[in-house]
Amino acid sequence: MNPASTEHARRLQPPPIGQQPAPRIDRPFAAADRSDYGGSTCPPTLIAHVHNHPGMIIQAAATLDAWADQLRERFHRGVWRAVGAVNKVVTRGASYPEGSAVPALARWRTPRPVDAPIFMVGSPRSGTTAVAKVLGRHRDLRLLSEARPIWYMAVPDIADEHYHWEGDRIVGRMYLDQADATPQREAVLRCEFGIQLTLAGKKRLFEKFPANLFRVRWLQAMWPDATFIHMVRDPFSTTASKSQHWPSVYSRYTPGTAVRRNVFTQLFPEYADLLATVRTTAEWFLFEWRIYIEEGERLQRSFPHQYGIFRFEDVQLDPESTLRDMCALAQLRLTPRVRRAYQTILDTRVQLALPPLDRSRCAELLGDAPDRWGYHF
Repeated sequence: MNPASTEHARRLQPPPIGQQPAPRIDRPFAAADRSDYGGSTCPPTLIAHVHNHPGMIIQAAATLDAWADQLRERFHRGVWRAVGAVNKVVTRGASYPEGSAVPALARWRTPRPVDAPIFMVGSPRSGTTAVAKVLGRHRDLRLLSEARPIWYMAVPDIADEHYHWEGDRIVGRMYLDQADATPQREAVLRCEFGIQLTLAGKKRLFEKFPANLFRVRWLQAMWPDATFIHMVRDPFSTTASKSQHWPSVYSRYTPGTAVRRNVFTQLFPEYADLLATVRTTAEWFLFEWRIYIEEGERLQRSFPHQYGIFRFEDVQLDPESTLRDMCALAQLRLTPRVRRAYQTILDTRVQLALPPLDRSRCAELLGDAPDRWGYHF
């Protein structure tokens, strides 16, 4: 597979230290200490760029695309149920979960092979949902957004609701690697995702789940031909969005946070002392952003032809070439359906939030990761 970084390398890998990517994502204010924005809340975002709205013809065509996908899925689901009913008649009520007792109907109820899946990962609130909806309009892709029941079916102890304290020990898992790729788990995932492909009448799986960033090595061991798309967004905009959705999520005693602290310490022991100084929700979100991007950079070095990192702002400012890069990485063609989708679904306003803390504290928590990706403050 040829890497998709030949045409737009800046979108797939950070530039060398000291070399700035183009275009820069500059702050709409002077780079000075912002001590007046202390605390755990973030001020409103600032709109820096606005595209024109699509015409009525494009909007109508995009609506027809969505209806066509819905009709196709309803048809395949209806056939699935009809074949199941035939099975019950032929087998006199016996359960027949896969395939069909009637050979001519077997293909309508047999899970399709899950080949070359595409997984979208990254920090929560970094544009993964918006970009997934756009790429998910591709005719060949079955989009699943955070298919937790399927993942938890294969590995129950990665479910957030299973995180708990036992005395002074936290129980729960977030990180999975090659050693966790057992044949039993792979069989469960291939069967369940294959059923989803059959029900939708699609060829390839496209699953969006930000937390799978910490399970990429596990997924790659089960699917060596998989593609991983990592979305990254301005750290202050990400923090502002998280603060609006989870205003008081941080507490080191919350089971979910405790599990993440353990994973971050395991992956980056050199940041253990810095992590110990994190006290507020805003500090946690900024430090978390750094961990997500640095883990993504590690994975990109390990799987350079399968793992691509893309800035959400590039998707907004130059959707045509950025989405073409994503499609090239996944060995897809940028179709008119995807073009219509980004013109109607994508919010092309680049929103830059103000730092939630003073500049020196932000620099301490984020390190030089923002500069490597063109986010200057």
